[in-house]
Amino acid sequence: MRIAAAGPLTSFGVAALFFVLTLTGLPSIVYGGRSVTDYLAGINLLLGLFNLLPGFPLDGGRILRAWLWSRRGDLLSATRTAGRAGSFVGFGLMGLGLVQLVAARNLAGIWMILIGLFLHQAAGAGYETLLFREALSGFSVRQLMSQPVITVPDHASLEELAQDYFFRHPRGSFPVASGDLFAGMVSLEQLKSVPRDEWVRTPVRRIMTPAASITPLGPDDDVVTALGAMVRGDTGRLPVVAGGRIIGILSRRDVMRLFKIRSDLGS
Repeated sequence: MRIAAAGPLTSFGVAALFFVLTLTGLPSIVYGGRSVTDYLAGINLLLGLFNLLPGFPLDGGRILRAWLWSRRGDLLSATRTAGRAGSFVGFGLMGLGLVQLVAARNLAGIWMILIGLFLHQAAGAGYETLLFREALSGFSVRQLMSQPVITVPDHASLEELAQDYFFRHPRGSFPVASGDLFAGMVSLEQLKSVPRDEWVRTPVRRIMTPAASITPLGPDDDVVTALGAMVRGDTGRLPVVAGGRIIGILSRRDVMRLFKIRSDLGS
């Protein structure tokens, strides 16, 4: 709650600072200085008040969620209520913007509508994100990873990669092994980047993404962290490595399948 309150308090503090500065008369020494400090004081005051609106994910909504959490002891329930409040505030802002646009014929109403729409969408996304994390909490990569793993020898030619792997086992990418050790990943896009007439004489190791450029998953990593690594790496699959050896593969599809099952069962 203290962290959530820090934003509005900072805005109020800055507004007070410019207000006091205005009272000293110092800004008037410079032409237009009084107008600037008045504007900065007013805009920071409005920003602080806006952030205090009791709708998640605004700071006021985070304060509301923290208070509800302390009362109910249920973060998911508190987030759902604060999210609904955020949607209500968003609809309210859109309504005010529409009135401003239609009745007053003020184009500034468009900005009010857009802010309200953003707040409404962000409120729903905040709850869905927490719901997703709650559904996947407690699960490790070891529980979801696919085994056995189909690996490509780093000395295999691209022709072999296409014929023996991508054609037989449709995937977006494959882990590459050098002996028993994880050497890297090779994707369909990397294969397509090489002219077809060079496939026979080009080894996989030449086009693969080396292991040094990949942060593999550990078998005991939690699933939420693993999914975040996939998103950051813009990949649908990551290898699971232990002792330098690849022991499994985790895909986004595996994670989403678990989430669907947990959601369907109400767990």
